[in-house]
Amino acid sequence: MRAAALGFFLVSQVVALSKGETDNPSIFPLTASIERTEPLLVEAAASAFKLSQVTLEPTSRYGVAQQRNMEYVTSLNNTKLGCIFTSAANLTDCSAAPSSFWQTYVKNSTLPFGYSYELGYLSAADDDKPPGHMTYEACLNNCTASSTCLGITFQSPAPKPKGDVFCYMKSAIHFTPVDPSGNCPSPGKSGQPRCSPLEGEMGLGGYYGHYQGHWLSAMAFLYNNTGKASIKTKAADFVNTLSKSQDAWGTMYPAKEGYLFPYDPIVFDVLEERTPRPLHNLYSVPFYTVHKIMAGMLDQYTHAGNKQALKVVLGMARWVQHNVETTLSQGGEALWQRVLGTEWGGMNEVLFNLYDITGNPTYIKTGRYFNHWVWSAPLAAGVDDLNHNHANTHIPEIIGNAKGYEVSGNLTDKAIALNFFDALTQNHTYATAGSNDGEYWHMPAQLGSTLNDRTEESCTQYNTLKLARHLYLWTANSTLFDFYERAILNGILGNQNHLDQAMTSFIYFLPLGGGGVTKLWGRSDFSFPCCWGTLSEQFSKLADSIFFQSADHSTVYVNQFVSASVDWLEQQVLPCILAKSAARRIAVGRRDLS
Repeated sequence: MRAAALGFFLVSQVVALSKGETDNPSIFPLTASIERTEPLLVEAAASAFKLSQVTLEPTSRYGVAQQRNMEYVTSLNNTKLGCIFTSAANLTDCSAAPSSFWQTYVKNSTLPFGYSYELGYLSAADDDKPPGHMTYEACLNNCTASSTCLGITFQSPAPKPKGDVFCYMKSAIHFTPVDPSGNCPSPGKSGQPRCSPLEGEMGLGGYYGHYQGHWLSAMAFLYNNTGKASIKTKAADFVNTLSKSQDAWGTMYPAKEGYLFPYDPIVFDVLEERTPRPLHNLYSVPFYTVHKIMAGMLDQYTHAGNKQALKVVLGMARWVQHNVETTLSQGGEALWQRVLGTEWGGMNEVLFNLYDITGNPTYIKTGRYFNHWVWSAPLAAGVDDLNHNHANTHIPEIIGNAKGYEVSGNLTDKAIALNFFDALTQNHTYATAGSNDGEYWHMPAQLGSTLNDRTEESCTQYNTLKLARHLYLWTANSTLFDFYERAILNGILGNQNHLDQAMTSFIYFLPLGGGGVTKLWGRSDFSFPCCWGTLSEQFSKLADSIFFQSADHSTVYVNQFVSASVDWLEQQVLPCILAKSAARRIAVGRRDLS
């Protein structure tokens, strides 16, 4: 039974002492100046347990997946994570060692050699076969022998190295050139400490820097769930690095106080048409990355108690408000709607979340600016307008509408969220609970014509899960978790590859058709496209949607039958005998049911 109500008399209970407040990473007092006092306008039918209250069975599928992800995200070097931010702010000198150079060969039948050569890398997750160690010659020969391999890329100071390389065979060509500085978007300042960016991180013209926001969120979730002090310390060190970068930008541009980004503010001047667009693209989706950094900082505060992270995100919110209002004063709503035509992530959601925490109405006002009504107005009226729209541009926007309804009671927000979910699940969703082909939705109820090797972008599955979770909290309708379970089992858990013991691999698309197509794996510590960020987050919070409770805390809902246990802090047991923090412990899983 999905979401079966488990009352006191139905559950086999084990009474256990819970962790006290001082040991509980989810309990952090808000500062008096921002503590929220008034209730939210929308009363939820269900509430989620904190990550700190749920324990995954270590040997379960969820437990193994989270542990593998924790090993990966904590292995990333903080200096490399911050390099593009600190160099942009002139706090470091960005320069990579020759060993960081990437060599690329792309098939070209017009050349005698059969390949063209470039200094740079093939990014994204389009691996023709799982990468591995081999000689340069073997790497090239294997690609030549494969009709689906279009090129190879490997890291080496020499174009034709003598020893082994870690060979990537690619089925699609997304080339990023690398200059002698080692793919540094900003060179930084000579004389400052030297650093090198993450290996294969998106180059100039892409969307580099977004992953760092996802990483902050992932680390916050992992700390809250595991209580490991080393995770909190590592994340706090990186928050401090970005805080220093934010301060440096404020010194360089006093009028842009609060700005934090891995490139000069000119990218926003171009986006908002204050500066002519240059011949080469400086940055593709600026607000998308701002959202990721803001969300990561807010998660560091709410899940890890990092007050410096709150200070950073409040500064960013002030900059966003000033920037948007300046743009509106210069070009009006017409200009701003053009700006919103460029992917902007969940800017509305993170600002509404900030209001939820602080109660400051400024954040509701600023969040409302991020309303791309050209897209959302038809949905408010119940019209399915998903056709030809980029899926991961819009699902985060809809999540923002859901959050907007929760904090304001706005019924238009509610209608948009519900109508979108209905249109998505009824007209654009495969049997796996995933959607989209090549990142886009197509004609409703025509899914058979879109089955190929570029279906179900991982990012969209992650964001659809977030939306379904919001809708469930409103109603406690178990059918929403029938959908959620199908989506996470088919479109998330299988997107993490454990076959390479040295490094986890991810997939960008889950191929549903094309004849003999297999998953195209990409190493999780290279390139860092959008799906690497969302998967890093999702595998850090697998415990957040197993157990829920009714609004009056009288009933527990078990929405996924995963080997896990929950400390039910809201239901005190035998208070005259046990400490006040005692709680009921409910566990599900093979071990408990055997």
